Amino acid sequence: MPRDTASRWVLLTTLFVVACACSVGEGDPTPVVRVADQSVAVEGATAGGLLLTGVLRATDSELLDTPTATTWQLSLQWLIEEGSTVEPGDAIARFDPGATQINLHNKQDQLETKHQERESRIAQDAIRRMELELALRKAEVAYKKAQIDAAVTQDLLAGKDYRQRQQLLRETKQAFENAQLDSLDHETASRTGISEMDIEVLELGKDIEDLEDELGSLTLRASRRGIVLHEMHRWFGRPVRVGDRMQATMPVASIPEVHSLEVEAWAGETDAAQMKAGMAVSLLLDADPSLDFDGIVEFIGSAGERRESWGRGSYRRIGIRVNRVDPEIMKPGMSVRCEVDLQATTDSLIAEQVAP
Repeated sequence: MPRDTASRWVLLTTLFVVACACSVGEGDPTPVVRVADQSVAVEGATAGGLLLTGVLRATDSELLDTPTATTWQLSLQWLIEEGSTVEPGDAIARFDPGATQINLHNKQDQLETKHQERESRIAQDAIRRMELELALRKAEVAYKKAQIDAAVTQDLLAGKDYRQRQQLLRETKQAFENAQLDSLDHETASRTGISEMDIEVLELGKDIEDLEDELGSLTLRASRRGIVLHEMHRWFGRPVRVGDRMQATMPVASIPEVHSLEVEAWAGETDAAQMKAGMAVSLLLDADPSLDFDGIVEFIGSAGERRESWGRGSYRRIGIRVNRVDPEIMKPGMSVRCEVDLQATTDSLIAEQVAP
């Protein structure tokens, strides 16, 4: 190719590149997307607007926790499918009852044994009581006879006979008193022993009632109508699932009140600084972008938080109130596209609120 022709092509190419660059600069800038798990801000996407993604959360929700049991950990045996609609009384989750059932059977066996011991003690005490009563009657008869014999005056008896009768009177009196004490001691010991057994029976009965209540508590049931959501496992950072070992009070599932839905979003410090409570928000459900809803920025977190899975940045929680909740469409956990109007502030909220 001649040198003049090559020079012309180079010049034309350079002019074309410059023209393209100028045309791009004159239009809208290319959006820059920052992704942080459940929070996405798109800078310059709209004039005076800020785009975030959020998630529908319920401010009013029935939380079902792991029950307190005799063992320090419980194994989740069954869990209803997430998203299932339940009615009051429906089972949500069930924990392995093995350890509780073993304890319950042991206590029931102990109670049965204690009942048998009590009945045996009562029978033995009754036999012993009859023996002591018979001995007491004999001692009483002997004592009364000795009293009669000893009542004969010394003038009518020889000295030796008189002294023997007096000695016999003292001996039979002592024997009678001892028989009375033996009978009294037996009654006291019998009542005490039976009372102690009765206390043990009551304690075992209370233990059995507690274990039966514990056995019932191992099945978590709904107290309201709604949709079930699985809670996040504290140790593993994922939803709870069958086979997990749980400690008492660890959340298992929840049934949110759909009319209490709000949007929870997170924004970087720079974006959060541009926002204030009361700003209008346009909401689009990712599940159905054809439907749009309105909302209002209700609060902005007062301090940034580290989100380990998002990197080193600091993020502030943004609460957005939904002006019209549609329970038939909106479900907890749905992803929502939020466009915050940085220019418009409603009259209903004029001061920034601090997140609880």
